[in-house]
Amino acid sequence: MLDSLPSGNGLKMLMKRALKLKDPLLMKMIRNISQHDGPPKHLFIDYVGDLAAQITPDENEEYVIECLGTLANLTIADLDWELVLKEYNLVPYFKDRLKPGSAEDDLILEVVIMIGTVSMDDSCAAMLAKSGIIPAIIELLNDIPAIIELLNGKTDIIPAIIELLNGKTDIIPAIIELLNGK
Repeated sequence: MLDSLPSGNGLKMLMKRALKLKDPLLMKMIRNISQHDGPPKHLFIDYVGDLAAQITPDENEEYVIECLGTLANLTIADLDWELVLKEYNLVPYFKDRLKPGSAEDDLILEVVIMIGTVSMDDSCAAMLAKSGIIPAIIELLNDIPAIIELLNGKTDIIPAIIELLNGKTDIIPAIIELLNGK
C-alpha cells in the first residue's frame, strides 16, 4: 500500500480512511510516515486543514494526539502556520490544554511540540507570544519532561518570549538552569 506513497495515492487512501473512521492506530501509522523527510512530506500539505479540523475538545484524545503529532512533523518552510492556527482556532485549544490538570500528559506534550513546530515561523511565534500562551508555557516549568521537550531543538519561540517578557520575569534564568541540567 505504501509503495504508491510517492505518487500520493497511498497517502490519500490512508488519510481518507483515517479521517472517516477517526482511527487512532491508523492515524499513528500516518504520523510515523510524516516523520520522514523528503518529497513524501510535501504530500501532507494537502491534508493540513483536514488534520487541523480534527483538533477539537470533542474528539477522542488518542486520535487528537496522533493528528497533532502528524501536524507537528510537518516542518515545511512554506507552510503558513499562522493561517492554520487562526482558521482552525487552535491557539485557544492549545491554551486550554496547557492548563494544569486539563489534559493527559501525552496530549500536553504534543501541544508543546506543536507550539515548537509552528514557532519556526517568526510571525507565528510572535502571534503566539502575544496570545497570552506564554504564561501557560511558563506553568509547565514545573513539569521538567515537557519543558525539556520544548527546549530540545524547538527553541525558535524563545526570542519571541524574551522580547515579550523583556525582563519582566525570572524565566530566562530558569531556562538556563534547565539547559545546564540543574
